[in-house]
Amino acid sequence: MTLQYINPLQLNSVWDIIKPGIENILEELNTNIQREFWIPEDVFHQIKEEKAVLLTCPEGWVVIRVDQDKYSGVKVLRIWLAYAYNQAGKDIRELAQNDLDIIAKNYGCSFIEWQTTRRGWDRLAPPLGYVPGLVTYLKRI
Repeated sequence: MTLQYINPLQLNSVWDIIKPGIENILEELNTNIQREFWIPEDVFHQIKEEKAVLLTCPEGWVVIRVDQDKYSGVKVLRIWLAYAYNQAGKDIRELAQNDLDIIAKNYGCSFIEWQTTRRGWDRLAPPLGYVPGLVTYLKRI
């Protein structure tokens, strides 16, 4: 699998495919945690303003950010959102892990990080090289 960068200028052309996945993620978050998060349009604007990056593939998509600690200078590739289209129980993070590792290295990141409410990652994350960090999974690059 190869993740494809979506230029923010082309976001409008794929938004109708991406937005329902974001709505599904929000529905699960709001159900599990019982609080309001952001809305899909917030994601749209973060990508348009180049504060987040959309990567797609036939199996799904991810939205990432690269954050740098202001004190240590350490860069972290944060998987903000990840969505797979019916991959028989596979998560896009599993399917795209090699690509995500390469992307993190290309950005000069020392870690990949994501947060989840899904307890299944307690079993799935360690074989991919991640260790739990509070409610966040980390992988050293």
